[in-house]
Amino acid sequence: LCATYSSIPIIRKRIDLLSRKFGREMWFEGERFYSFPSPEQLKDACCDTLTECKLGYRAPYFQETSCRLASEPGWKERIESLPYEEARKYLRTFKGIGPKAADCILLFAFQKYEAFPVDVWIRRIIERHYPQYAKYPGGDVNERIRRFGMDYFGQYPGYAQEYLFCAR
Repeated sequence: LCATYSSIPIIRKRIDLLSRKFGREMWFEGERFYSFPSPEQLKDACCDTLTECKLGYRAPYFQETSCRLASEPGWKERIESLPYEEARKYLRTFKGIGPKAADCILLFAFQKYEAFPVDVWIRRIIERHYPQYAKYPGGDVNERIRRFGMDYFGQYPGYAQEYLFCAR
């Protein structure tokens, strides 16, 4: 939710503000750090306070997601146990979690390496270097690219996606 439609510097700023406002203070080698807050730490946050963390229109999504996850013990284990497509479908039930965000969450937080997140950069790379993706039927262009990437790059398309992104 912090990352949708945002640049890396803005994402970092949001994470830092959320962590400082709601996270736990920690010390390491004489330096102060803050943990990223858990759903339990965020569930009572009001939208105005979340907006101060530069979440903008995402603040109500953040608040709703935090409340929902705080009230669902074992949500992490449930997602871990689900097959990729079912876990993706579940994540998409949260407001503000679209196809790319769901795939990023599954790839980076749950080690579901079959995920192939598609954003504008990956779309441009695939369209330029792998025009055969267009033969995949149905769905919008991002969905066709996602399915192409999952098939074409074998067992670990999530790794391939990262390499493609970094090499751009």
